[in-house]
Amino acid sequence: MPIKVLIVDDIKETRDNVRRLLSLDEELLVVGEAADGKSAIRQVEKLKPDIVLMDINMPGMNGITACQIISRRYPCCSTVMMTVQGGEKYIQKAFQVGAKGYVVKPFSSRELIDAIKSVNKPLTQTLTRVNI
Repeated sequence: MPIKVLIVDDIKETRDNVRRLLSLDEELLVVGEAADGKSAIRQVEKLKPDIVLMDINMPGMNGITACQIISRRYPCCSTVMMTVQGGEKYIQKAFQVGAKGYVVKPFSSRELIDAIKSVNKPLTQTLTRVNI
């Protein structure tokens, strides 16, 4: 079953480029796009993606606010921030509001795909059993 991805960025060219990068991996399926935080929330409700790729700086509702709302309302959906904002302040804030991953633009297809797959791993795959 493919990993369903929603791409959220206010720049159409960026959304198109990300869609092309993700099409290189048959385990990923782009189910939709949004140009701002409010549309992202509506798309998550409608499309039920596994992963939201979210830009931070967007008009209207920014990615940090949208990530916080999505994390609270849809806990089964994970957000990976994809942004030019590589500063520690932005990264910390993103994780505080519920982001599970963070990639800084420009990124390679491998970096983006690896981030998505690492965030989407089932809990059983990420835990290590310890015998006591």
